Amino acid sequence: MDTQTEANARAAELLRLTAPGYIDQVLTPSFPNSQSFDMVPALVAWAGLQKWAAFFKEAEMRVRKAVFVQCFPAPKLGVNSFPLNQGYVLKATHKINYALDEALIPLVRAELASQNIPLDPFLKVSYKLVESAYKEITADEQKNQTIGPVLRKMITATDAAPAMEITLPAAAKKAQERADAAASIQLMSPHAGDPGYHKG
Repeated sequence: MDTQTEANARAAELLRLTAPGYIDQVLTPSFPNSQSFDMVPALVAWAGLQKWAAFFKEAEMRVRKAVFVQCFPAPKLGVNSFPLNQGYVLKATHKINYALDEALIPLVRAELASQNIPLDPFLKVSYKLVESAYKEITADEQKNQTIGPVLRKMITATDAAPAMEITLPAAAKKAQERADAAASIQLMSPHAGDPGYHKG
């Protein structure tokens, strides 16, 4: 596929995915009074949306950072304002992300302690459920009946967003690669496209 043909195909795909009502149409049950929809169009739509979502996420961040640097070369912490035409104002919030090297906390704590300075006021402890330990409790019928109810007083469990991908099994992938290689060799043949040429 040449560059222009590929560009046209990408543009057509984007127009299809963003057409008003397209997603609702894809997710509409195939038959009246049915809860199921046609899986193939849904998978095609999801794969396309996933690809374009990643593209737009990266592109949006690149443009955002470029605009921010251009409009706010020396930003202050907090909200920054840049006047635009017709009374519009571009507002951008500048923040600093801080990361802790937890392995160095004991060393820093000891150094501050030598100066009679506590480290705790500079740190905020956040709790996270140890899922493996919790699952051991729920897997044990007796413990699940005794300890489980107490633990669940502080736990709210909800379904996470599913992670999905479409993969090609190794054998099928190799077969596809062989087919693509054979097609490439055929296209490179000096007689390719000549209906009057018969090998042998």
